[in-house]
Amino acid sequence: MSQWWQQRNPREQRLLKVGGLVLALSLLIGGVYLPLLRARDQALTAVQQAELDLLAARRYAALLGATPLSATGSTALVSGPDRSLMARVDQGLRDAGLSSALSRIEPDGDGRVRLWLEDASFDTVVAWLEGLSDRSRVRVIDASVDRAEIPGQVRVRLTLERG
Repeated sequence: MSQWWQQRNPREQRLLKVGGLVLALSLLIGGVYLPLLRARDQALTAVQQAELDLLAARRYAALLGATPLSATGSTALVSGPDRSLMARVDQGLRDAGLSSALSRIEPDGDGRVRLWLEDASFDTVVAWLEGLSDRSRVRVIDASVDRAEIPGQVRVRLTLERG
């Protein structure tokens, strides 16, 4: 092999070195980086779907009249500053009494959540948003508020982001 290498002129040696480097980088990117990136995206999607499933289960439990979880239940697992944005928003909605007005919630990229409230009390929504930004470090990126048929009630579309 060494003799073969020595027989190549300097230009061919440079070309083979660059070609080998390009091949090595291609194998590294295609064989390591891209599969890791795909696995990360799949894990994030799975977590977001699990959060949506949890929110739906809580809504169904509330409709069926089930008692809320105790402080030692699963809500304790998502308490603290490291819990997800969806968990913070869900907890804030329940604390404010707006969980029944929630019609839809979905992740919107990394660190954002879109939600829709139907026939919610305007005063309650404003108080909830104020508390959400103060206590949970969540800020409003986009908001749309429309008047509902009942006076004092509104339809709200929000995009929230970790603050």
